[in-house]
Amino acid sequence: MFTIKQYNTLPSLEATLVDYLGLPVNLTGSTVAFAMRSKDNPSLVITGVAALADAPLGKVSYQWGPANTNTPGGYIAEFIVTYPGGGTESFPNGDYIEVHVVKSAANPS
Repeated sequence: MFTIKQYNTLPSLEATLVDYLGLPVNLTGSTVAFAMRSKDNPSLVITGVAALADAPLGKVSYQWGPANTNTPGGYIAEFIVTYPGGGTESFPNGDYIEVHVVKSAANPS
């Protein structure tokens, strides 16, 4: 589980994308998107572009935007890879990344 405080933009969410054998996926030439939604609300909350931190080793990261962590609660997220040939694949394959946004003590409401 990845935990971040409400209104924070750091730390970024980092992951190594792996195949069904647990080996890093070579992302050279690929683009990667990030998607996250509330566990309680089916509407998509965040979509954005993820950075390739180390493409040959499958390392990616998502840098939170200013409004991405405004609402505390539980979320599920995934990275969506578009390969050079146009095919797409979501990671993790069999589950989601759990994200928890903790309410800020400075938030009066």
